[in-house]
Amino acid sequence: QNYARQHTVPIDEVSWAFVVLRETEAELSARPPPETGAYVSGLFIEAASWNAERGCLDDSLDRVLFSSFPVLWLRPTHPDVDKEPVEYEGSDDHGRIYAFDCPLYRTPERRGVLTTTGHSTNFVCRVTLRASQPATFWVKRGTALLCSLST
Repeated sequence: QNYARQHTVPIDEVSWAFVVLRETEAELSARPPPETGAYVSGLFIEAASWNAERGCLDDSLDRVLFSSFPVLWLRPTHPDVDKEPVEYEGSDDHGRIYAFDCPLYRTPERRGVLTTTGHSTNFVCRVTLRASQPATFWVKRGTALLCSLST
């Protein structure tokens, strides 16, 4: 709401850009918060890992189902305001980079009570991430971000 007011754009046209940061939570706490959006820390990734070198989702390590996820910057965005949008797809020295709309859940249980909007009370939102494989690869694995590992 603040972003829409500040830039005088309709709030229903504002969307989110998801930026995975290289800095740790401790490094970020030493500097002022972002002008727009918020940093989110303490998330976990299931059935994948984050490759910090490439800046994308990658295969999980052997016998590791859950791993910590880096700090995520939820940045509000609008096409008329942000002239340089976040690029999710492309390529790097190691190959193609894909976009994956990763579901974010409160807990590892993939169920909850359906609300009037038709969404589960456990589902938070979809977070677009850069990935080393196409979306179908991650969907088949059941890859998801989690706020908590306890049920």
